[in-house]
Amino acid sequence: MVEIKHKVTGVVLLRVPSQTLEGACLAGAKLRYAELTHVNLRGADLSRADLFQSEMNGANLEGANLDGANMTGVNLTRARCAGASLVGATIVFATLAYCGLAEANLHHATLEGSEMPGAVLTKANLRETDFDGANLSWADMVSASVQRANLSRTKLRRANLRHAQLSDANLTWADLQDANLCGADLSGAQLLYSNRRGVQADAVTQWPEGFRPPAVPPAAVRRTY
Repeated sequence: MVEIKHKVTGVVLLRVPSQTLEGACLAGAKLRYAELTHVNLRGADLSRADLFQSEMNGANLEGANLDGANMTGVNLTRARCAGASLVGATIVFATLAYCGLAEANLHHATLEGSEMPGAVLTKANLRETDFDGANLSWADMVSASVQRANLSRTKLRRANLRHAQLSDANLTWADLQDANLCGADLSGAQLLYSNRRGVQADAVTQWPEGFRPPAVPPAAVRRTY
């Protein structure tokens, strides 16, 4: 029997008759303030679940279904969420530092004001995702699909955006200092008032029409990371 407890009061929120929560059906479950640290939820169905301010640091959510879930204020530090589906999920003011979200589907999700330094979003679907004011410094977003996403006021310092698809994305007031944009597609993107100091780009990088790109340094001295 697995018990999920309230992280503050210790009250049991849910009992699951299994030794693991892998593949468990928890769709629509009321799990506010749940203590789920390092819990194995691989492939679980948590669609539309209420996980408000739950503690999920180090949890295994690989391939889990979190579509439409309320994850406001959740702690997903170093959680493993590769291949997870978070379509339309509300993840505002959450902590996702070093969270593994490679190939995850966050289409139309809301991550406004969330702390995501060092998050791994390689090949993730971030189309039309709202990152307004989020911190994505040092994030790995190589080959991510970020078309029409809202990245206004985001911190993207030293983010790795190589070959990312950023067409029509809103990067107004974004901090892109020292970000890697080699091979990225920014056609149609909004870059008004963005900080582009030290941005790395190459001849393949596509910029908005009429935008004057930064000078491309010689390959021999171009920084990579």
